[in-house]
Amino acid sequence: VIGDLSGDQFETQISSAEWLDILLGGKETETSERRPDEHRNAEPSAQELSLSDVRDSLLRLTPTAFEHLTSELFRHLGYPNVKVTGRTADGGVDVIAQKSARQGQERVVVQCKRYERSVGVGVARDLRGVMAADSSISGGYIVTSGTFTRQCERFCEAESIRMISGIQLANYIRRFN
Repeated sequence: VIGDLSGDQFETQISSAEWLDILLGGKETETSERRPDEHRNAEPSAQELSLSDVRDSLLRLTPTAFEHLTSELFRHLGYPNVKVTGRTADGGVDVIAQKSARQGQERVVVQCKRYERSVGVGVARDLRGVMAADSSISGGYIVTSGTFTRQCERFCEAESIRMISGIQLANYIRRFN
């Protein structure tokens, strides 16, 4: 379903600092070349923005940029091997993340939804189907810029799919600046 990806096939697309720079609309090289008195007008950091402002910034990203930002989140969450699948017919998987665990390799799949609205249960069902079809997958996540319907939340809780909402993602962005 997903393919057999070795550790060598995982690659880093862009650094977290670069994604944050893109997310906030600034350019690191421009900021670093300013004179000290020009820093007053610099783009605010993630910590200086409200969670709502950070979430609104997420909605301005392209779906591909949102997937890459999510891959950076998983690196910060302790998954050193992360790959954006980059496929349109991906079966509900946008990111694959892997790390060593006590019982071997932990491999999780992530569905990214850059939504202003709520993610419905159909997305969770699709992801659960992918997880059931591949025994190497130990867990699943749905990451959205929006929220989750109550039906989706109940399904994810019953099926051990972890959910990261837009506000939670904004919190992570601020935390991992």
